[in-house]
Amino acid sequence: MRTFTLIATMLVVLALSARAASSDVASVPELSGKMAQLSYLIGTWSCTTEIPATGKTKAQTISAKSIYWIEPENVIGNYYRSKPYSSSSFFGWMDSKKLWWSSGADAYGAAFSGTGKDSGTNVQVMTGTNWYQGQAATSRDTMTKNSDTGYIDHFEILQAGKVTFQGTSTCRKTSNKTM
Repeated sequence: MRTFTLIATMLVVLALSARAASSDVASVPELSGKMAQLSYLIGTWSCTTEIPATGKTKAQTISAKSIYWIEPENVIGNYYRSKPYSSSSFFGWMDSKKLWWSSGADAYGAAFSGTGKDSGTNVQVMTGTNWYQGQAATSRDTMTKNSDTGYIDHFEILQAGKVTFQGTSTCRKTSNKTM
């Protein structure tokens, strides 16, 4: 009788665990409203980032992996990782102001924040501020959707109206998985 009770208890626990696991899968959030147009980003991407020579820094080509996932409150999270660099960011749509917003930080301690009006096209531009080593600079990020499996992201930092740093990432979707 003890064996039967033990087996019955284990089966109930397994059934409840399976039910909880299936409800977790079913509760994966979906993007809605303006954010739904960015659903194509969710997944894993392979990126090649070109950074031209600036000052004493040589030109570089960096291979990276970028992952996009859905956060609560209709927000997208992003993690970009390569051998020499990594960053994390979040972005979304602020309906009350009709603006896209983005903020994040990188492995070198730089932080950035920006906003942009909706372009109504496959090209979106956000401008804002990049902070690094106590210095603030204007930033401009232009993202162009080429297809549901490809985009180009061009990032610039401007000081006194001059571009002092820039990089262009060309990314190709490799999976719909987010982790």
